Amino acid sequence: MEKIIIWSIGKFINGASYVSKTYAANKALSIFSTPRRGQANTTQMAFLDAAQEQKHFYNNEAFSSYKWGSGSKTVLLAHGWESNAGRWKLFIESLSDLDCTFIALDAPGHGKSETKEFNALIYAEYLNVVVQAYNPEIVIGHSVGGMSSIFYLSKFNQDWNGKLILLGAPSEFENVFKGYTDMLGYNNRVIELLDYTIENRFGNPPSKFSGAEKSEELNNIKSLIIHDEEDKIIAVEEAYLYESKIKNSEFIKTKGYGHGLNHADIIAMVKTFITT
Repeated sequence: MEKIIIWSIGKFINGASYVSKTYAANKALSIFSTPRRGQANTTQMAFLDAAQEQKHFYNNEAFSSYKWGSGSKTVLLAHGWESNAGRWKLFIESLSDLDCTFIALDAPGHGKSETKEFNALIYAEYLNVVVQAYNPEIVIGHSVGGMSSIFYLSKFNQDWNGKLILLGAPSEFENVFKGYTDMLGYNNRVIELLDYTIENRFGNPPSKFSGAEKSEELNNIKSLIIHDEEDKIIAVEEAYLYESKIKNSEFIKTKGYGHGLNHADIIAMVKTFITT
């Protein structure tokens, strides 16, 4: 059923592009930027309810961060697309024996965030707000949360000398965007309209938004890159790009953990990196 819905949306946008270019492009971009999921389930909600919640604001719209523990080092965790801060439950519980304070936030369009539109650039702004409040020494980003962390550091904090952990993170927005346009079956007319709209709205075409290129500007970070070779969402080649650009980086290629990387074995790798 979902495949039929996706096919129908693609056909509608393709047809609409011959009636109104502006409408078709804006609608296609809105679909791309609006997560269908991202609310906490019952287990995640109970975990978030046990945390100390803090309201933050970006462009007068509220979003939440959540705090666990009171250790001497602060770890900031940024979730990915169609997820929420509660996805870090296993990580935080497994790392609770460390002398750390854990902060997780809801991304734009996810969890309790009042912002409806999601993109990595707005997410970077959210991260900037939270970093100013908590000043973390360690940042862990899953999927687009990792890419957004790179965008944040490049724009606001290039001299940061903390530790960065990228879990299944995309590098090239162009590849992410191609996955979307291929999934919807957009014709070349719609794709060209989308490229033009993105460049007009954000100042660059999709091909110019590269996490790896941005990460090359970060000279003081120590990074751990973990990516599964069987990741069906973000290809492992994206991790190689980060490894080639981040000077002080360690890359661990896994097998069998998928895109989520939400497993005790992965957490053990993260724990070793944090404590050494």
